Amino acid sequence: MFSKIKKYFSDKKDEKAILKSPLHLKAMKAGLAANKELGLDKMAEKFRTMQGEYIGERVNELLLAPDQFKLLREMITNAVLELSSYEVLIIQKDKNGSQGLLKHKGISGKLHQDLDKLYKNDKKLRENLHGTKNPEKITTKYLYTLTNGFYIHAAWKFTVINAIRIHFKDYNSNIDKDWITPFRYCACVWHEGQYRKTLKLKQIVSDINRIQYSTFTNLVLNGEKYPDLEFLEANKETIKDKSLYFPKKW
Repeated sequence: MFSKIKKYFSDKKDEKAILKSPLHLKAMKAGLAANKELGLDKMAEKFRTMQGEYIGERVNELLLAPDQFKLLREMITNAVLELSSYEVLIIQKDKNGSQGLLKHKGISGKLHQDLDKLYKNDKKLRENLHGTKNPEKITTKYLYTLTNGFYIHAAWKFTVINAIRIHFKDYNSNIDKDWITPFRYCACVWHEGQYRKTLKLKQIVSDINRIQYSTFTNLVLNGEKYPDLEFLEANKETIKDKSLYFPKKW
């Protein structure tokens, strides 16, 4: 698949070929659908322009990369890690399950209650706040709205990159067993643990388990065809004796 994409563009000199390519069109279509789903369809023109530039840059990077598959895996990994870092902060129990993540062990749905402390003590969140135009009085409600905005932006990027992943057929055609959902789960559990550590809260998943979940990222970056299958194989004993939670169905 990658060689065919590369060959298609090797014969083209006009950048319009990129804009009309199936890859670019698929990414743009996913971006437009995500705008509607995330409530971004009425945003200012400059933001739509930025979105178009983002898609064009990612497509161009892939087409020029010597190892497109490796770069694609890096892109999807970055997208999932960014998304999950905000996802666990906005999920609220009994309000928004966010892809059903709250029904799984390791995600509390309560971190939003401590956003004030997190924005003071987490480096990334402090930088996000510092780099944003804020009101004079910063309230917990404002921090939640701000974090939700970061989440929406990350969710949009994830949707676009995931559409590119599917275009390259880097997924399980047995869609119920596609590896992207367990990857998101593992990333969320990891981030929840890191935030709880920052807040000095009791962990709801053991340190050993969090390290085990973090290895899913390595499996994705290492290029395993089915990272979830490799994860199951590597941890089958601890999953079997239930010392590590990893459901059969997502």
